Amino acid sequence: MLTLRHSWIVGILGLALLAAAPASPAGKMSAAELDNFIETYYQHPRPELIAASIESVEAAGWVQNRAAGYVGFLSEILLANPPRMQDWRRLISRQDPALQEYLRPAFDLAISGGLLAGRRNPSPELTDLYWGAFFASGNPAYLEKLVQVLRFVDERRDQNLFFAGGTAKWSLVANAAKHPLVLGFLRDAAKSTDQRTGEIIQAMLKQAPEDVAREIRDVVDRQKAAGVWK
Repeated sequence: MLTLRHSWIVGILGLALLAAAPASPAGKMSAAELDNFIETYYQHPRPELIAASIESVEAAGWVQNRAAGYVGFLSEILLANPPRMQDWRRLISRQDPALQEYLRPAFDLAISGGLLAGRRNPSPELTDLYWGAFFASGNPAYLEKLVQVLRFVDERRDQNLFFAGGTAKWSLVANAAKHPLVLGFLRDAAKSTDQRTGEIIQAMLKQAPEDVAREIRDVVDRQKAAGVWK
């Protein structure tokens, strides 16, 4: 399921940027404010601002460009704040029908126990869901889930599995540069995981996101030239 709705794929493949998000009305978060709120929430939890984030998420571009990210984020927020769930549900019921449909999976996930409950097939979308949930909670279990699929960067038959590994690798490198918790987790994981995954992580610790993006593009180009992938 490789579409522009997966933010990591957009970044990795260097696809054209979508139109900039319109300015937010007064009282709502701007795109930059919402990005910062989500990506640092685990450091400074402020559930009283979740309503503002819900009302801002569409204009800020998360629905169009990073669809799964906010769903993962909200699902974890709902799990952590059950007394507020009905208030937020009522707020969402007053939003545009398309936004209601977009946010419904967050409630489904929370009701079923969250992203850590049950087995899920690796995919780029799942990568985004895990990051959203991590930003909401700071739970390293989500980082472990991403580390577990790094081995798929060696996959050369199943394109979706390769992108699952590639998006996990790229996003871990990108976020390790901004989040000490992620960097520390990777350093520890390099010593405790299986040999191949440890080798991948050791290489990642010396790379910039653009290095990983270039590696992924090169693999895609070679596989397409060989007629293995479309």
